[in-house]
Amino acid sequence: LLDRTTRKVSLTSVGRDFLPKARRLLDDFDDSILNIRELAERQIGRVTLACIPTAAFYFLPSVIRLYNERYPKIRIRLLDLSANEGLEAVLRGEADFGINMMSGQHPDIEFVPLVNEPFVLACRRDHELAERSAVTWSELSDYRLIGVGRLSGNRMLLDHALSG
Repeated sequence: LLDRTTRKVSLTSVGRDFLPKARRLLDDFDDSILNIRELAERQIGRVTLACIPTAAFYFLPSVIRLYNERYPKIRIRLLDLSANEGLEAVLRGEADFGINMMSGQHPDIEFVPLVNEPFVLACRRDHELAERSAVTWSELSDYRLIGVGRLSGNRMLLDHALSG
């Protein structure tokens, strides 16, 4: 990109070709920073949240109500997606962040636990396990269980727990 001597620096032909592109990139970067500052100062804009249906139904309405009271000019857009679809939406930049049941390891996503909810066993009152205060996974191996689809976040959590 540059030809250098002890007395001067000049652009090569490739450098001259690249210079307008570099200036455009820097201008776009500066504009983006200014827009972010403006949004932060005026607190306007839109936040897109990918979430599983359970979160959308149970606790997001109260959280969104409080958020809207504090930031009335920021619109919230919800993407009601499965666990895997939510992660993909975050990776593709279609969602600013996601609320999911799965924690995981992906180099481009930071996972932060929000709550720790236990799984519970649901059975009829007359079932032999109904009176127990706790049941281990190995104790369940003798029983037929009703499961959920393979791509469900719950199913993935259960499969992971049972494999360990």
